[in-house]
Amino acid sequence: DRDVAQLAQGMPLSACWRPPAETKRILKDLAIRYLPAEWMHRRKMGFGLPSSAWSKEATLDLARDLLLAPSGRLGGLLDVAALRGLVEHQARPGCFSVYQVWPLLILELWLRRAMSG
Repeated sequence: DRDVAQLAQGMPLSACWRPPAETKRILKDLAIRYLPAEWMHRRKMGFGLPSSAWSKEATLDLARDLLLAPSGRLGGLLDVAALRGLVEHQARPGCFSVYQVWPLLILELWLRRAMSG
């Protein structure tokens, strides 16, 4: 929106943020009108993947189906043996990490979509 862009261009940088702790100042100043103030001032919190709701076996089956398939796009960009080794390592007891497998699955799906046309 041009009006929003013009408004933003006219604001001093100090109104927008003060590094390192005061980021997103305008958004927080607006949000504090509607949300509890302590939410705006708490430490940054990420959000995790719902790995406890996912089955290790189902996730690894999906990884094998997508990442190790002959039609897999990552296999054309990476060393297939290394990719296979990673999936096999994840299957070992105590080695599974959804945070290592999930990004590869998402990248594979994105590559398939991007390269399909």
